[in-house]
Amino acid sequence: MPSRLTFCEFSFLIVFSFVLSDTVRAEVTFTHGVASGDVKPFSAVLWTRVNQEATLQMEFSTDPTFPQSSTRSQIAVASADNDFTAKVVAAPLRPG
Repeated sequence: MPSRLTFCEFSFLIVFSFVLSDTVRAEVTFTHGVASGDVKPFSAVLWTRVNQEATLQMEFSTDPTFPQSSTRSQIAVASADNDFTAKVVAAPLRPG
């Protein structure tokens, strides 16, 4: 398993997808890209902002091919209450 530094270096391995209700027709836009922060030996916070309410599914992997064995998935809700931002804690990471 790669170290937390390797995880940050390959932050493009993070995939956000979204699920919209039937009443929402507008396209979801990621207004601030995806950022990482608060990196600790075993975790990192992943953050994004979108242009409207949406349920986001974040996937991250320690392997660039995203095999099922090393891919994790989490759900985050971006709403007006949180300024259309969403964040999750990516864990576990291996220190090093």
